[in-house]
Amino acid sequence: MFPAMLRMDDVDTLVVGGGPVAARRAGTLVKHGARVSVVSPSLCDDLRRMVDSGTTRWHARPYERGDAEGRRLVVAATDSCETNAAIADAARAAGAWVNVADDASLGDLHFPAATTRGRLTIAVATDGVSPLVSRRIRERVETEYGDEFAGLLDLLADAREEARDRIDTQPARRRFYEDVLNSDARDSLRAGRPNDARARVSEILADHAGRQA
Repeated sequence: MFPAMLRMDDVDTLVVGGGPVAARRAGTLVKHGARVSVVSPSLCDDLRRMVDSGTTRWHARPYERGDAEGRRLVVAATDSCETNAAIADAARAAGAWVNVADDASLGDLHFPAATTRGRLTIAVATDGVSPLVSRRIRERVETEYGDEFAGLLDLLADAREEARDRIDTQPARRRFYEDVLNSDARDSLRAGRPNDARARVSEILADHAGRQA
């Protein structure tokens, strides 16, 4: 499998199925900005809440072959293996990418176990073999990379343009970023002192810029 990060803003997607698995897939897509439609005669409570909130459209009927036309991504998440396989075939024929919830080998992509900290996303996948293993690894990652990384990346993003202006070479800028990562800025963020962290990043930047003189 080829690992990639995709921008899903306003991407037309279809989720077929009304149970908890379909709800998790739809929720992930909505979270990342996709336009999500669900086809199913009935919905679980989580999906119904998504429909009621306006984040998801619901077509209250069984899947029909033409439903995949014009979609960029189709998720087959019914409780029937045969139906999911047929949906995958029809969606692929319509030019859509496919995720099949109960048989990863039939799909073009998987939904990894992912942890997000602001701009940081860490995803774990096992080629569809064991979602449990993916979740266990993700849980370990979550303990290692806390919310302070969201703030740290925001600080680095804010400093990036100034670093380009004041530090001449890429190797020198890399050393600046390494020094920030190895500094106590993360400790300040973890302790709820973002201003101290920002001041520390500015101090490190000034030090590296001074070496250019």
